Amino acid sequence: MAKNPGRVQALIDRAATTRDVIARFDLAHALGSGRYVPRDPARSAALYRRNAELGHAVSQNNYAVALRDGIGVPADRTAALVWFTLAARGNVAMAERSRQILAKTLPPEQQQEAMRRVAAWKPVPEAAR
Repeated sequence: MAKNPGRVQALIDRAATTRDVIARFDLAHALGSGRYVPRDPARSAALYRRNAELGHAVSQNNYAVALRDGIGVPADRTAALVWFTLAARGNVAMAERSRQILAKTLPPEQQQEAMRRVAAWKPVPEAAR
């Protein structure tokens, strides 16, 4: 198939607006890695966040990585601990390891703030977005 940047962009835009969490996850991964599409860390992080807010555990982990490392979003290690914790509760093993490592580096008040946010967190229904 011949390369058609306009068609690729149309498919990206369609995937970004779909209600299909897996399609958005795949697009976020592609945008984050630059595989198949131009690399766009900010758009990747936004898609991961959208899925994370819905409760998609692997997206929660990937959004936490973006927050921890400042990839496509400003670095926010307290927020990263929140999302790692939520992802770990969703049985993402690498999130639990990352959560433990990050928690050791944060002051107690930031850890407490993160746990307060975790306790208050509720998934956002897609319709509310």
